[in-house]
Amino acid sequence: MHDLIERAATYARYAWRGRWSVLGITWLVCLIGWAVVMLLPDRYRSSVRIYADTDRLVSPLVPGLAPSASVDNRLGVIQQTILSSPNLRRVVDMAGVLPLDASPEEVARAAREVRENTDVIAEEQNFFELRYVDGDPHVAQAVVQSLLDVFTNSGVGSRRGDIEATESLLDEQVDEAKRRLDEAEARLTRFIEENSEVVGGDRSYFRRLEELRREADGVRGDLALANAQRDQLEQQLQQTPRTLGANFVGGGVPQDSRQVELAAMRERLAELRARYTPQHPDVVATERTVARLEAELADAPAAVRAGPPNPQYDALRLQVGQARARVQSLEVELAAAEARAETLAAKAPVVPAAESELRNLTRDYEILKRGYEQLVQSRDSTRLAGALGERAGQLDFRIVEPPSLPQAPTAPDRLLLMAAVLAGGLIAGIAITLARGSVDAPFDSPRALHRAFDLRILGTISRFKRPVDRWRRRRQTAGFALCSGSLALLLVVLVVLERSEWGDRLRETVRPLVGLSTIRPAPAGPADTAGASGSRELAIMPGPTVMPAAMPAAMGVEGAKFPEGGEG
Repeated sequence: MHDLIERAATYARYAWRGRWSVLGITWLVCLIGWAVVMLLPDRYRSSVRIYADTDRLVSPLVPGLAPSASVDNRLGVIQQTILSSPNLRRVVDMAGVLPLDASPEEVARAAREVRENTDVIAEEQNFFELRYVDGDPHVAQAVVQSLLDVFTNSGVGSRRGDIEATESLLDEQVDEAKRRLDEAEARLTRFIEENSEVVGGDRSYFRRLEELRREADGVRGDLALANAQRDQLEQQLQQTPRTLGANFVGGGVPQDSRQVELAAMRERLAELRARYTPQHPDVVATERTVARLEAELADAPAAVRAGPPNPQYDALRLQVGQARARVQSLEVELAAAEARAETLAAKAPVVPAAESELRNLTRDYEILKRGYEQLVQSRDSTRLAGALGERAGQLDFRIVEPPSLPQAPTAPDRLLLMAAVLAGGLIAGIAITLARGSVDAPFDSPRALHRAFDLRILGTISRFKRPVDRWRRRRQTAGFALCSGSLALLLVVLVVLERSEWGDRLRETVRPLVGLSTIRPAPAGPADTAGASGSRELAIMPGPTVMPAAMPAAMGVEGAKFPEGGEG
């Protein structure tokens, strides 16, 4: 806590030492900022309050819609009616915002400005306030009056014609978008069919290649197992005699012991081969015994060797045939799997290009699809707007408060801005001074000197102030107070000017000198009247707020319904 207090005191000393810098920076910021604030153009707001029965616009259109629409729906109805592009162009022409020979680009830009500076606010049920802000109070009033006239005098027939033309154009655009969408879909489908092995399906190319290779490996394993089974069966078949031998003839009593011994030695040889290598002594000795017995039997008479067929041999021969067929089938399957994998692997160089082309085709298709959906939605919205327009002639409408000529600007709040500029100048001056003080910080206390050099401080010597030093210090303090007071006095003068008409005169005099435009003259709006001297003045006639019964017919609106009496 003590360190924080000491640091705050140090910063305060920095600021006091650099007080002239703080004051100079504050003066500089305030002079520039206050000049800019004083030259800011005034913004005037004109408004009109109206009553419009929007239930008739919204509720009958959609079956099952509640009779009382939401505030957002009501506000949307008013905004669509007032701030449509044709109506805004009419407002620009009626309010005289631009000269008569303005280009279409200037008219479109002025219409966008009118849209941006216009606000439609829903206050209560069916009560709305229409506001417009401009640098000229006459223009603001003229634009609001023009918006009101456009809203009340727009005929259903002309609006319906515009909507029908818009619907026809949208129908053509929808058909064209549908044709382009079908072509893009056909291109995408054809490309996928032609490159199905590379880009087809939900799986990627490398995933399909890995699956084919795993399939080939699986078939290869099955083939190895089938080969082993076939070899084992063939070996058993070779060791099994075709006949039972003559010793089994006539009741199965053996007549030659050599055949019995040969069969036993063959069984033992099979067991030894399963347990030992072919070079094992027991295996070699048994093979010699089997060979000797076979030679002896071969030299024996045929009557001794002959005998009935061996059923075990026939069963083994059948199994060997099946095993060989299985091996051949797996070899064919393995060759096909390897061929598919090799064919797909050979297409690896074209995969990036194919996938890039697929992404491009898919992106084009999605863009065309979104555009088509947006056009369909716009066409439906236009048809809905047409239905709204047909109901607009039956709108119950009243002017509660007519457009007024603003007497005082609503923006900018120069007092608040000047206070903010003063605060910003002080903050900037103090921040710069503290930054300079932190860089060129002197030793203003024994503790700071001790922290810097880690030496013991024996004592301090106070500065002796002479009378001339005291006089110079008082003079500096008085000068600082005078400069600070001058800044405050300048602020007071600017506030007084702002609250008087001299501020407007000063702005009208200075703004042309610095190349800024002044307030425009009153525009030639729909309510202008020419005086005897030829000058034109804007005349807004509030009068009765009820439209006469003959006006709808004069506007070409059939079946229009307005209140019969009363004023807004």
